[in-house]
Amino acid sequence: MITGSVTVGIPFCNETNLVYLTSSIDSIINQTFRVDCIHLINDGPISDDLNDLIKRYRNKYSNIEILSFPKKGLPYVLNQSIMNCNTEYYARMDSDDIAFDTRIEKQIRYLQKSPETYILG
Repeated sequence: MITGSVTVGIPFCNETNLVYLTSSIDSIINQTFRVDCIHLINDGPISDDLNDLIKRYRNKYSNIEILSFPKKGLPYVLNQSIMNCNTEYYARMDSDDIAFDTRIEKQIRYLQKSPETYILG
C-alpha cells in the first residue's frame, strides 16, 4: 500500500478553454489515489465564465484552493503554488491535460520505490 499526501497544481489564464479545464480538474478529482489539495492557479485577469466555473468547483470540493495572481507568468505562479503546498508530493498539469485515473498512484508508487528519484514526468 502506498501512502503520502499530494497537491496538484493546475495553472490557467483568461484564454483557457473552459471544456479543457473542466476535463483537467475532473481527471484529478477522480484519481484512484486521493489528492489532498488541488491548486487552481489563476495567472492574470479572469473572465466571468471562468470565474464562475472555478467558484463552482471550490464550492463543491473542499480540497480545492484558488490561488490568484496578477499576470506574472507560468514560472512565477507555479513557484507560488509550490511554496503554498504543505503536502509530501507536488504534481502539476496544464489546464488542457487529462490525467489517467491512476496517474498519481503510479507516480507516488514509483517515487517511493526509487528514493534516488526526485522528479518525474
